[in-house]
Amino acid sequence: MKLKKVLCIGAAVMMSAFLLAGCGSAPAEGGSSAAPAADAQKSVANARLQEGNRSVMVTIDLSGGWSVEFAEGAFYLSDHEPSADSESVAIGITLADDVYQDYVDEANKSDSKKDVEGGISYVNDSGETAYLFKAGDVGMMLTVNSGVDSDAVYARVKAEAEAGAAEEDDLAGNKVGYSGNDPAELAVYQYLIKEIASGYEEADASIPVVTVIEKDESNPDDVLVKGDFWVWNYNIDGDTLKTASGGAHPGCMHMKKNEDGSYEVTSFDPVKDGAELEPSAKEIFGDKYEEFAKVSSDDKAREEKRLEAVQTYVNANEVPCTKYQDEGWDPVDLHL
Repeated sequence: MKLKKVLCIGAAVMMSAFLLAGCGSAPAEGGSSAAPAADAQKSVANARLQEGNRSVMVTIDLSGGWSVEFAEGAFYLSDHEPSADSESVAIGITLADDVYQDYVDEANKSDSKKDVEGGISYVNDSGETAYLFKAGDVGMMLTVNSGVDSDAVYARVKAEAEAGAAEEDDLAGNKVGYSGNDPAELAVYQYLIKEIASGYEEADASIPVVTVIEKDESNPDDVLVKGDFWVWNYNIDGDTLKTASGGAHPGCMHMKKNEDGSYEVTSFDPVKDGAELEPSAKEIFGDKYEEFAKVSSDDKAREEKRLEAVQTYVNANEVPCTKYQDEGWDPVDLHL
């Protein structure tokens, strides 16, 4: 199958799957692949798939001799027992928000587009039928080989956002002004709001601006994220977010990687103030100090990031504002 703009799965890390027959359940034998326990009974396999800090639970109907292999962010569906040289009938993947939207735009231009339960489908340039649908706020795509009853394959797939998923979490990516899909960078935003913004006088909204200079994941128990970190606090005044307070908090955040793929900040080494600023920054950033100095002095680039963060926050939280304004400056219009 030819899929464009798909995040590389590489050597897939196989995930656990479970078979359910009737009211009972048991772990699948042999690791990642799952096949029906009994032809006379309806069997399913399910697994949790990650997309950044978000996750969905995917359930596959395996009745009639079908099988599935789960990988990180993907699954491979076959109408037979899997083997080393066999080809999957369909591939399902989770998609980053911008990639999902690109596929939706492509589908909307296609004469083959049609509405299906929970989403849309269209025939791609390779002659395969692609289904685009969402589980909560996580976009997914199922691509089915040509010559196969694609609607019947799509009907085998169910995906649901898990309880407590990102769309219900006040510290989810877009809720804090973060539009990317790096869970370590998201942890920076969350820490800035929970631990740094809380040190300012309370305001209606706290929106960080983050520029990561370096990330070192060589030790999963002590991931280092170094960067130029800012916090801006705003109060709502009519249709304007008016800046109440804020400041720079550059430094190095120490994190641990959790089993679910999320990151948690365990400690923070801030760049010091005053006369100690330069020596402490050199100690923290090392051979990346010159890059940090360049980033921290680039007000134009920071303001562009700030505008993007405010727009993301306003859209995600349905804030009734169309601009933001620093005291003594003209308001900045949001492109909503």
